[in-house]
Formats: sequence, C-alpha cells, structure tokens
Amino acid sequence: MPPFVSTPLVSTPPKFLTILLFSLGLTTSVADAKTVEPDSPDSLTMEAPDLIGPYPKILGLIERGQSDKAITLLNARLYAGENSAVLQELLGLAYAKTGKIDKSLAAFAASIELDDKRPSAYTNLGLLQKAIGRFKAAEASFRKALSLDGNDRRAHQNLGLFAEARGNVAQAIRHFEAGIRNTPPQYVGVKLDLARLYLKTNRPADAIKLLGRWEVRPDAPEPVMIVLADAHLALGQENRALDILKKLTENAKSPEAFVRLAKASIGKRQFPEAMQWLQKAREQFPEDPQVFFEIGNLYGAQKQYGKAVAAYESGLKIAPDNAALLHASSLANFRLGNMEKALVLSEKAVAKDGSNSGYLYWLGTLYQKNGDEDAAIKIYERAVALAPDNWIFLNNLAALLSDKDPARAVSLAGKAAKLAPDVGAVQDTLGWASFRNGDLQGAVRIFAQLTEKEPENAHVAYRLGKVLSVLGNQTSARAALERALTLDPEADFAKDARKILEQF
Repeated sequence: MPPFVSTPLVSTPPKFLTILLFSLGLTTSVADAKTVEPDSPDSLTMEAPDLIGPYPKILGLIERGQSDKAITLLNARLYAGENSAVLQELLGLAYAKTGKIDKSLAAFAASIELDDKRPSAYTNLGLLQKAIGRFKAAEASFRKALSLDGNDRRAHQNLGLFAEARGNVAQAIRHFEAGIRNTPPQYVGVKLDLARLYLKTNRPADAIKLLGRWEVRPDAPEPVMIVLADAHLALGQENRALDILKKLTENAKSPEAFVRLAKASIGKRQFPEAMQWLQKAREQFPEDPQVFFEIGNLYGAQKQYGKAVAAYESGLKIAPDNAALLHASSLANFRLGNMEKALVLSEKAVAKDGSNSGYLYWLGTLYQKNGDEDAAIKIYERAVALAPDNWIFLNNLAALLSDKDPARAVSLAGKAAKLAPDVGAVQDTLGWASFRNGDLQGAVRIFAQLTEKEPENAHVAYRLGKVLSVLGNQTSARAALERALTLDPEADFAKDARKILEQF
C-alpha cells in the first residue's frame, strides 16, 4: 500500500484565458518586450531592430492593457493597404490579450505566411496553442522557432516544460540551460525551472550557483528564495534554510514558506510546532487549499485520519475539483474503513487528473481490494502506460493477469523482476505467472529459490508445493504444503493445500 500521502498539491485557481495567456509571457519577439518574472522588478526588455515606425507605440498600448485600441490602430493600417509580418504578429498578440483566440491564431498564421523566417511568430503561436490545449501543435511551433533561432528563450523554456512533463529530465535541463544563455544576471525566468530540476536530480549546489545572487537581495522573488531554501536543506545547511523561510513569512505572498517550516518540524517529529506554522499559514491564506492539504497530511502522519478527512474536506469546499485533495481524502477515508467513499473520491481524482500514475495506482489498488479485478486491470494498464518502468505497477498488473493472460503476465513480471531483482513479491508473481503459463520447471526454480530466502513465508511454501504436485513430485510437494499449513493454518490457501494433500 502506498504511504498515507505523497502527492504534492497542485492548486490552480480559475483564470480567464486572457490572464493565462499573459502569464505565459505572450509577447512579440518582434519586440520580446518583457519577460514574465515572478514578483521581480528586474524584468528583461529586449529591443528589436525591425520594430520601427508606429509599432513601438502600438506595442506599448498592448503592454499597458489597451489591446482594443491597438487593434483599432492596426486594422486601420490594414484597411489603408499596409500589411506586414510584424503588423500581423502584433495583431495576433492584441487579439490574444483580449481573448479573441480564433482571430489571434489567424493573425499569427498570416504573419508566418508573409514571412516564414521569423521565429517570434512561431513562438507566440506556440504559446497560444499551448494555452488552448493544442499541445502537439504547440511543441511543433516551438521546434520550428528553434530551427530558425537556436537561442529562442521562450521556445527553449516551453520545450523544457514539455520534456519535464514527459519525465525526460535530462532533455528538460538541456533546454532550460540553453534558455538562459545571453540573459543578464538579474534575469530569473527559466532559471527558476532549471534550479528546481537541479534539485530534482540531486544537484543543490548547482541550484545555489544559479540563483545565489538573489539570496542577499531584499527584493528577491519569493519562489527563488523557496528554491534556495530547499537547496540549502538538501546540502544539510538547515539553519541557513530555516532563516530564509522564516524571513519569507514576514511578508509572505504564498503559504510555501510556512509549509516548508512545518515539514522541517515534522521531520523532527515536532508535530505541535508544525501545526503552529500551518495555523499561521491558515490565518494569512484562509482561502488557499494547499494549507488544508498540508494540515490534513499532518493529521495523517499522526494517524488522526478523522481530522485529516475534515481538513481535506475544508480544502475541497474551496477547490472541489482539486485532484490532490480528492486523492488524499480517498487515502484517509480508506484508513477509516470507508471503502465506498474512498473509491468515489479516487475515481474523481483520476477523472480530474488522469495523467498522474500515482492516482491511477491507488484507484487500481482500491478496485483490487474491492474485488473488481477487471476494473483494476484497466486502471493498472493506464498506470503502466504512463510509468512503464515502475516495477510496482508492472507487478500488480502481472499478478492480476496471471490467470487471464499468463503469457503477458510473464512478460510484465519479468520486466518487474529485472527492475527489482531482490523483491520477493515480484519473484512470487513471476513464479506464479510462469506456472500458469505452463513453465513448471521455471516456476519450481523461482519458488525454491524464494523459499530459501524467505523460509517463513507460508504463501511461497504453498505455491512451491502446488507446482511440485502438478509435476508429480509428491514427496517434495507434501513437505512444502505441510510447512505452509504449519506456518499459517488459517490462510486463504489452506483449503486448497489440504485438498491436494488428501489426493496423495
């Protein structure tokens, strides 16, 4: 069974599409005007030599939120017979900022048709495609932009995000590292994404080297300081990390610093102190579901599952579709014995985020425990598709397929065994799948070896005896089955074991 809760909360409050587009950094390269920097005054401005005539003024209108006026001016120039790739790109940007997506897409396409060598048009088009969920098209646009300009920061950043989403951390790091070339020291942008990946790959010193200049600045963005605190913790520099986090709580813009301070206290088993930090977070951020998520986790860590459920339910009142809260509440309800509610919550979590293999695994586990093997198989299939090298997923799916599709079960269990060669449960699954697939000698070999490693395992002794009985080796089969019954006379296999012994 998975730990009580291990999935971080992803809380994204509803936003209008225009706000989402703005947050993506949709600007014209034609003037790549401003980099989206998290709470940083050091935004980077890049001047483009081809932004001449009235265009700088029009771009300024768009940046100041006067896109409607910019559209009027641009269309007037079009009606007067003027047309250019720059004009169409600015028009696409202005339409995007006002939420006129179809017109924005058409304008970017027109810009590209007029001049297909401008990387900024492809990048802006990619950002818009990404914002409306056309991810494959967006990725293609970013790659085209890079083929024209290998230093396109926004294209590298987004391709890095796509790579990270697929689990290709090495490729993501390469894109992010390329994305920070030729940027000034005060630039944050993709450096923050890169630093987080350095932490993920056990490179905290590189994260500090990348962002360290911000550590002494009073205007440092909060997300940067959070990453630096995490890096110092990873290096064992706890006091430095705690100092950073405590300072952040004085003027916090999110509950992150409080949450990390609480987790530091939990690591020391100082649960009352952890709760104090989370209660402070709740006071400052009463509508942030993450706070309730963490409070629930804290109760769960203390096996106070009723209180954990109450905390998660408080968070779900704020964010009823939050998959992490639904998943966590499912885990807590299961601990309380509320199987039906645990299933409903888990199904909702998967419906909201079907790309999370952990959520799928838990739902499959619940189906399996509830006796619905067919439903469990379907869910495990999805989990394996998302995480093909997760030996737990492979093993569980193989165990369920041993009787239904033993050949495939052998293949899955064999892969799991290569990934986790020392895990007895995996060897057990492989042995049983081999038996069901007709490989009796292979099954005997596996169970015999496993019995030597786990002599007190009644289940393995039974399976060894079962296979030996089919091979006709009654003496060895009897010894194995009798040992299994001695070890666990009330096991679920006991009836079958006694039946086999009676036949000898």
